[in-house]
Amino acid sequence: MKPFLILFVLLTIVHAKTAERHSNSKNRQRTQRTPSIEVNSATSGSSKTIGHSVDYDHFLEEGSMLPYFPEKVNNVTVTIGQNAELRCAVDNLNNYKVAWVSVDSQTILSIHNNVITRNPRISLSRPSSNQWHLHIQRAKQSDRGWYMCQINTDPMVHRSGYLEVVVPPRILNKDDEGDLVVREGDNLTLSCDAVGHPRPHIVWRREDSEDIMVEGRKAIVENRTLRIPKISRLHMADYLCVASNGIAPSTSKKYRIKVQFPPMFWIPSQLEGAYVGQDITLECHSEAFPKSINYWIKEDGAMLISGNKYESLIVDSGYKVYMKLRIRNVSKTDFMEYKCVAKNSLGGSDGSITLYEVKPPTTITTLATTTTTTTAKSTQGWFEVDTTSAADRRRLKERRKERILAKRRKEASRRQKELVTFDEPTTAPVDDEYEGLFEKFGLGKDSNSRASTGVHGISGSFTFYYAYISCTFSVLMIGLTQRRGTQVISFV
Repeated sequence: MKPFLILFVLLTIVHAKTAERHSNSKNRQRTQRTPSIEVNSATSGSSKTIGHSVDYDHFLEEGSMLPYFPEKVNNVTVTIGQNAELRCAVDNLNNYKVAWVSVDSQTILSIHNNVITRNPRISLSRPSSNQWHLHIQRAKQSDRGWYMCQINTDPMVHRSGYLEVVVPPRILNKDDEGDLVVREGDNLTLSCDAVGHPRPHIVWRREDSEDIMVEGRKAIVENRTLRIPKISRLHMADYLCVASNGIAPSTSKKYRIKVQFPPMFWIPSQLEGAYVGQDITLECHSEAFPKSINYWIKEDGAMLISGNKYESLIVDSGYKVYMKLRIRNVSKTDFMEYKCVAKNSLGGSDGSITLYEVKPPTTITTLATTTTTTTAKSTQGWFEVDTTSAADRRRLKERRKERILAKRRKEASRRQKELVTFDEPTTAPVDDEYEGLFEKFGLGKDSNSRASTGVHGISGSFTFYYAYISCTFSVLMIGLTQRRGTQVISFV
């Protein structure tokens, strides 16, 4: 491109010389037409010629003929692969020329209406007589830099604009295998590097949105390396390295982390009680990776197969396994120890559950209501399960209350029959109040103990009169000693 640069410089110099000669010729013509001014001196009487007068209109005219930029060249930002356009406008160009130059590479791209560079992605357009638009097709990172729109005046005038070519982030080695298998307790290091313009920002996160735990603490990792010391099964997940720089689209790479460990068991209850004829379910929870083989055996080592008697259910959830054994119609021979077994390439483990016999349900029958109470035993102790409904319990309570009332009435009737009573009076009835006193002191109303009065005199025995006097005296004494808060008993 150097010959073109030299050519452009020579053209600029020649054009400047031509313009200078033209300007000098015009100045000489104006000087010949401009008369000289004579000034007479009042003191000396002599006259002086000041010289040629200055033609200011000429300078204004010449100044208005110089080209200038009515607006600046704006900076342009495009994403790599897109088209870019730089715009330049010049007024009063006259016979001067406009050129586009790449400042960073010092390359002339175009001169006036002609494209000089051999880059096929660069072109020039003239929307109007005073506009020069430089076009760059499918911009590359190498196109990033300053571009100058200049006029070949003396001295040269120019305006510059910057072309920014941005690049979305791209993760290096993204297609490499992202599955990693480590032993529990080992240290793990994940690396992720990305390129782009501007420089991408990297952040790590778990795909299941759980927190990344490092040494028991929540960690936010924002660099190219993720380190997990002493990894455990809780770290088993898919991890994402996400790179972004504000230019869409962002990108990510997935790492699938698998942690190997031998099987282990967790049993909710190691003692289960059942009665003969009952259906019972035993449960085990195991964890292992690689995936384990799980099954049930009896205490003699015989493997249990699903059928009419036994039903085995195994549910996988990641590295966790839920095992369930259902035993139908439990018999005496089923009370024994059962084992859930898990094995993988790293080892094996088992857990035991003992099934023992408990009392069968008890049945309580009352009238038309039958209530069943089931008694079972847990690992912590005995507990009763009452299966009676609420309505049945209310009816039982009412019947129990009726039985108590009937019993009380019967007891009161029995006591009443044991009391000694008086016969009906033959002559003159004894006052009811006296009769109550007689009953209080255990005096009966037989024929030998009557209180009879009349015009014919006393027809009773001496015993009656003695009892009568004793009752009267006792009543008087009780009335004297219990005045406060007690009604005094008196006779009329």
